[in-house]
Amino acid sequence: MCLCKRCFKSNSGLNAQHRLKLHKIKCNKNKPITPILPIPKSIMKFENWNRKQKHPFAIYADVESILRKENDVYDVLNTIIIHHHDLMSYCCYVKPYDYMPQELLDQYEIETGPVIFRGDSTSNICDVAKKFMYEIIEITKKIEK
Repeated sequence: MCLCKRCFKSNSGLNAQHRLKLHKIKCNKNKPITPILPIPKSIMKFENWNRKQKHPFAIYADVESILRKENDVYDVLNTIIIHHHDLMSYCCYVKPYDYMPQELLDQYEIETGPVIFRGDSTSNICDVAKKFMYEIIEITKKIEK
């Protein structure tokens, strides 16, 4: 990987050096980037660490989609839509804090392993998204108890 030291543009691959050389021809015509940092003591930061709260659960989730090309490219609120994401699968994982008793998790039927759903060719695209949302809502209801 090659990095331009003036603007931090990166190039990678077999011909990265060559592309960096071509980039520098254009880049040298511009002023170098100068980072503008905030004035000291002008930013807020969290200082009351004694008031923090530990959350007993974290939910990690990921979805996989098939990109369907949009035939009619159109602009919506300054965003050009060129693809639609059709959900095909998801995985979610509930991570309780380390000292949570297993009996408590079992009592409220909180699954601590990965929950995986894979759609197939008969699955409706909207059904996968609804199933994912339903799964997350059910998990949160169990945790709320």
